[in-house]
Amino acid sequence: MMGGRYLSKEVMCRILGRLPARSFLRLRCVCKRWYSIMEDADFKAICASIEFQTSTLCVADKAPFLLWESAKDAAKPLLAFDLLARKWRRFPLLEGPWTKLTVLSSTRGLLLASETNEAGDSDYLTLNPLTTSQRKLPPMIELNNLKFNVRQIVMDGVVEGKYFVIAEELQSKKRGRGENTAPTAPRLQIYDSSTNAWQLAGDLRPGLSFKHAVSMKGSLLCLATSGKEGSDVKSVQVFKFDGACTWAELQTELPVCIGPPNRRWTPRLFDYQGRLMLAGESAAQANNKAVCVWQLDDERMEWVQVQSMPKVLYDELVGANEFMTCENFLCMHPAREERNKTILCNLTTGDWQILPYKTPRMTERLRTAFIHDNFCFYEPRVGAIA
Repeated sequence: MMGGRYLSKEVMCRILGRLPARSFLRLRCVCKRWYSIMEDADFKAICASIEFQTSTLCVADKAPFLLWESAKDAAKPLLAFDLLARKWRRFPLLEGPWTKLTVLSSTRGLLLASETNEAGDSDYLTLNPLTTSQRKLPPMIELNNLKFNVRQIVMDGVVEGKYFVIAEELQSKKRGRGENTAPTAPRLQIYDSSTNAWQLAGDLRPGLSFKHAVSMKGSLLCLATSGKEGSDVKSVQVFKFDGACTWAELQTELPVCIGPPNRRWTPRLFDYQGRLMLAGESAAQANNKAVCVWQLDDERMEWVQVQSMPKVLYDELVGANEFMTCENFLCMHPAREERNKTILCNLTTGDWQILPYKTPRMTERLRTAFIHDNFCFYEPRVGAIA
């Protein structure tokens, strides 16, 4: 306000639009006028056109938020942990007019979600909660009345703004009857945002289960696990997609990274600064267990350990945990119904730390947005277009 008068909306848009995108969560809570400006289409257009927004941010400003929801109480709001301020904040960007929105996955400013419609069916969409840009995905390819489970969104590492959505066939563990039973080979479908269409992407080997994928140098890689019938023993395999319909196993020996049966952790394959990385629980030796991070040596095609969790933190872990990665961060969060502590690793500095406890207050209205596995990373990016 100057001399009792407000700056014009256009001036305010250009001033606020030059701030880091992560600050928008706080700025929209300053006053009603700032909130209305940040909801305005002109402001979002100005933000998208300002090259400063994405080209001059320091590494610290790109730190993502860690989203969390209480699985037991819908009266508790979604919270976001600010990795810079080290505080839990309310996350208002998903407090929209949803019937029931469930966040399934995220990548570089975009969320993959399912929304339950009035008929009780699920529609899948991608959205940028910061700009409200969203896209409803077309129906998947029908294949002998088979149903597919949408699993993950992956940003292409070569073409700017292009992303993929991966769906896995829902099926029983065995096909056939009696002596003719055989382990299933899950079929996959991949959605390409550049063509706005799904394609059949072949299947994995019988007995394997798709876990997640990563885009590296223009290729899709996926991690899958297999288990023996009636046993908790599991193995891990990595496959590379040829772009048509074949998944070929990556010719490299993986480290022991899935942990003992009583843990049931699933390793995480991810891209870190153009390098293929793997996070998991090493149990190669009974007295030398640890959560480790490996890097693939492209020349020798060997996995080299580059980091490990301090023993004092590892000894506090019990039960099952899930791995997530985003930008420079690796997060280990408790699986549903577990009471483990949430641990965060800064891959750049090598720091491992336990996140502070979260105590959300009750709200008057029931929450209509949920997170599939309770936790999810979110990177505020104005330029991310669904």
